[in-house]
Amino acid sequence: MEERIRELEERISLINSERERARRVLDDAVDSLNVPVTLGQSGDVSDVLESVASRIRSLINVGEIAFFLISEDGLDFSREWCDPAESADFFESERTILVEDGTVAWALGRNKPLNLTSSDGTSLLIHSLIAQDEPLGIMMACIEGDPGGIMDISLAFVTVVLGAAAGVIKNSRLYRMINDLNDELRGKVSRLQESEAQLAEANQAKDRFLANVSHEIRTPLNAILGTAAIVRGKSPAEMDRALEVIKDEGHALLALINDILDLSKMGAGFLDLDEAPFDLFELLEALEGSYRSEAKRKGLDFSLDLSKDIPRWITGDPIRLRQVLSNLLGNAVKFTSSGRVSLTVKSLRSDGDKLTLSFSVFDTGIGIPREVVPRLFKPFSQADGSTSRKYGGTGLGLAISRRIVRAMGGDISVESERGRGSTFSLDVEVIPCDPPVPEVYSPVDNGRIRPLSLLVVEDSHTNRVVIEAMLRDMGHDVTTVSSGRGAIRALSERCFDGVFMDIQMPGMDGLEATAIIRERGGPVLDRDVPVIALTANVMKEDKERYLAEGMSGYLPKPVTREDLAEALRNVEPGDPRKPVSGRYVLDMTGLVERMGGDRVIANLVVKTFRSDLAKIVEKIKTSVEDGDFRKVRMGGHTLKGAAAGAGAWGLKIVGGRIQTAAESEDGELLNDLMDELVLEMDDFEHFFCGGEEL
Repeated sequence: MEERIRELEERISLINSERERARRVLDDAVDSLNVPVTLGQSGDVSDVLESVASRIRSLINVGEIAFFLISEDGLDFSREWCDPAESADFFESERTILVEDGTVAWALGRNKPLNLTSSDGTSLLIHSLIAQDEPLGIMMACIEGDPGGIMDISLAFVTVVLGAAAGVIKNSRLYRMINDLNDELRGKVSRLQESEAQLAEANQAKDRFLANVSHEIRTPLNAILGTAAIVRGKSPAEMDRALEVIKDEGHALLALINDILDLSKMGAGFLDLDEAPFDLFELLEALEGSYRSEAKRKGLDFSLDLSKDIPRWITGDPIRLRQVLSNLLGNAVKFTSSGRVSLTVKSLRSDGDKLTLSFSVFDTGIGIPREVVPRLFKPFSQADGSTSRKYGGTGLGLAISRRIVRAMGGDISVESERGRGSTFSLDVEVIPCDPPVPEVYSPVDNGRIRPLSLLVVEDSHTNRVVIEAMLRDMGHDVTTVSSGRGAIRALSERCFDGVFMDIQMPGMDGLEATAIIRERGGPVLDRDVPVIALTANVMKEDKERYLAEGMSGYLPKPVTREDLAEALRNVEPGDPRKPVSGRYVLDMTGLVERMGGDRVIANLVVKTFRSDLAKIVEKIKTSVEDGDFRKVRMGGHTLKGAAAGAGAWGLKIVGGRIQTAAESEDGELLNDLMDELVLEMDDFEHFFCGGEEL
């Protein structure tokens, strides 16, 4: 009986001991559930892992611990934390072995502890870190003592602790990602606000610019229209004075348009500088002569000071350099009511073949407030609104000048103070050179020595009248047409020494007409006739494109007598040739030649084409109305081939244009070509009704 009592007492003591142990485990487990969350708010994963390691050690008897985490992009699996640090090599070695044999992959897929033996016989505990079914990494720990003595409830709480830690790590990553996104969003909002402010400032500047441009355009227009209105019936002397006013104001308008075009080209990155030898002294003397007279009219002193070491001949772009200096001198004279204006040129330094020239324009004018100097070289900007109203101008000159100077390898700056004048300085790199050998030209005498037969193709009636009058006054025989179609017809009926071809015309434009002129076996009598482009497109790439597509020369609008004479310098008058009537409509002579001289077969070909023409055209019209581009293309191809076989050049050309327009599915152009097709058919029928022999 006493023995039985002792057994019961021992069992009660053991139960109490186990209960106390379990209570401690539960207390430690409950404590461990809160610490990672608190530490995790800092976003430092190392703090979380250190706290988790401490709690694991309070639950089970382990020594060295290491955590390996999968990177956020899933591309890396590396050691994140280890204690003690000197055990890192051991864990790295074991990790490699466990990865290769698939143990790590197995552990990552299960949220359970795994006991195994390391390569050196150490007992290891492996456990995954999983949050919301997403594996984040594993824990590796060295077990001290008997692994079998670890209570199941302790391992269960290890799973709970590691799960909580995994949740904290995931939340920490999400928290960091949200912070990064918020920072990025704040940056974008800040940049957007800055952009909105800049846009508002730019819009205000452009509004001022448009107001200034409107004023600058209306002023010379008012002078031109007003002068034209009052000059009617006046004396020749008064007429001459009126024409001078109109000419001067027209040049003012052209200068404004050139400024706007320059700014547009520079904004698109198309500022091209010429490199040619020029006489710097001649350029400066011309500027002096121009602005000295302007200064004298205002009672100002004007001086030009040149240092002795400046070379006379340099290589560069004289037009652009003159443009910059003219802008600075013009502003100096305009904004100075008393005192003086001066231009000083010095040689600063040499760098190999290059030489740096310094230009300074000084005036005693109104000056510029210091606070507005930084925006002085921005487009559309002036010192203030009252400046533009009192003195005029668009605020483009200085912005354009700075870009030109920088393209020349220099820069432009200003020193100024309100009421004390201004000094604008610029440095440019140039290359001294020898004067070029002068070219000897034969005298042109406005073209009267070499009368030419010329064709002017221009859709603007006013421009046709002006250009025709200039050319006739120079002694040339001039024919004018208003379209590309008219040009092809004229060139197929007689030969010309040269053609002035407008580029942008409704219907067949200048480039399309030129391509037909150059076409081998085409309707024109002389496919090598010089074709000179007349265009308001003045970009360098436009000129290069026109020349590449078969044109012989290029003239930007508006043109002068001198421009026309220069363009015709190398055009030689041809031998008189008899016109070939009707070749554009129907080239019967060529058709007979292609038929081996058999006129009967040629007549049969023409009659067959004439009988089929109405059907072909009707199919094309129906297809255009239905919007069936495939059938339109086929119809255009059929018309082009049939007309070519019959020698009906006008219908062949319009058939080819219809085919091309259908291939690009250009419905608007096809509608226009239907009108041209009607004209070509009418001309073809009139050929027969007019009694022309076949």
